[in-house]
Amino acid sequence: MKKFKITNIKERRRLTWFGKMLLLVVFLILALIYIFNIHSFLAKTKPINGDILVVEGFIPDYAIEGSKAIFEKGGYKLLVVTGKPYEKGYHLSSYKNSGKSSAATLIKLGLDAKYIRVVSITDYHKRDRTYATAISLKQWISGSGLNIKSFDLVTTDCHARRSRYLFQKAFGDKIEVGIIAIANNEYDPNKWWKSSRGFRTVIQETIAWWYARFLFSTN
Repeated sequence: MKKFKITNIKERRRLTWFGKMLLLVVFLILALIYIFNIHSFLAKTKPINGDILVVEGFIPDYAIEGSKAIFEKGGYKLLVVTGKPYEKGYHLSSYKNSGKSSAATLIKLGLDAKYIRVVSITDYHKRDRTYATAISLKQWISGSGLNIKSFDLVTTDCHARRSRYLFQKAFGDKIEVGIIAIANNEYDPNKWWKSSRGFRTVIQETIAWWYARFLFSTN
């Protein structure tokens, strides 16, 4: 008759010191690859000389100024500013959303109002406001009567790859989307990890990109 056992002896494999060092080296190499390449990956710029220029209205004033210069040099038919309602100060502002505010800024900078259109989402979208904005733009283009086959999208640096991906996802293969990333002047993109603003921006946009690419669903 076999005896009842309370414990068992099991063999367990452990990393040797060499294995641990090798694992550490691999981790450091991957970390360095990420640090020195992630910003340029996220801040994608690939304009296609589209029919119109689309500007994300939330971008700061210096980027709005840059958008004006891009429009004037690019030979675009129109400049369309997207926008969303203000989350703070809505009741204090006469513009109510970022698109109208940015359009007014462009006019103040000297751009003729006849070239400007504003397309805004009307409420807060809990899933993804960038995608919701793209859908609003798609609906506007469909009802505008304009023959638009492509457009260039302007946004700020690390937001670029995600914005372009979500806009292209919304438009499918009917309209081609180019992207122009205006550099963030609050930190050095080559040393983003040395500033609080740069670190937060890159890490947040890295997470947001992976979410948009692999988890976000339009259903």
